[in-house]
Amino acid sequence: PVRLSGTSPTLGRCFLASSPLEMMRIGAVTAVIASLLFLCAGAAAPSALELSDATFERTVLASGKPFFVMFYMPWCGHCKEMLPVWHKLTTELAGEAGVAQVNLEKQTGLQWRFRRQVRGFPTMLLFRDGKFYTYSGTRDIDLLRKFVRGDWSTASVEDGAQAPVPPSWEEMDLSSKVLEVAGDFYRRLGDDYAGIWTNHRDLLLAAVSTAFSLGGIFGFAAKILIDWAIPPLPPKPRKAKQT
Repeated sequence: PVRLSGTSPTLGRCFLASSPLEMMRIGAVTAVIASLLFLCAGAAAPSALELSDATFERTVLASGKPFFVMFYMPWCGHCKEMLPVWHKLTTELAGEAGVAQVNLEKQTGLQWRFRRQVRGFPTMLLFRDGKFYTYSGTRDIDLLRKFVRGDWSTASVEDGAQAPVPPSWEEMDLSSKVLEVAGDFYRRLGDDYAGIWTNHRDLLLAAVSTAFSLGGIFGFAAKILIDWAIPPLPPKPRKAKQT
């Protein structure tokens, strides 16, 4: 027998004695085993359901069962750390509640619909019985599981942690859409001025005071200029009263 470099005579004989047909059989068996292992691994670690604008309503709200949904952005580092835990939670809650996720970078309809509830990433909302409940704990899977199994009832109503599910844009009539758009405008305006008042109160007061002062000065000067350029009309003579 021929000895291969770095191998034993036995291994060398086995390798040299293998025919092309035997090598094909070995390769086919190896491929089958690898495929089975891959399928078993996939079945053992299911991933959370990915929702879209089109599937959210019928999958979550019309399902009749609790659904724990994570709203995330693909560029968010905290979201990337949360995803493995979220996928594991799918197995933990199998048969009790659905577990899903929404990529808000792609699903702009859901981004608008939950714009007031999702103020940071990731945001986890539990949907059940027509309401949503906001999870505010850590990424610990035990706490997530407990929240779904009953701790949702401790979510604060005053903080907006539980409320009726907001309607989608398509579900609203024209008047509701106008009110929503106007409300968003005034809310953003209020947030902007609230930030200015909090961080630059002295400058804002000085700016308002200066604006009123300059307005009074320029208004008085404009009145003098108008009176000089356009003399007032003489008073009309009064008619004598007939007796």
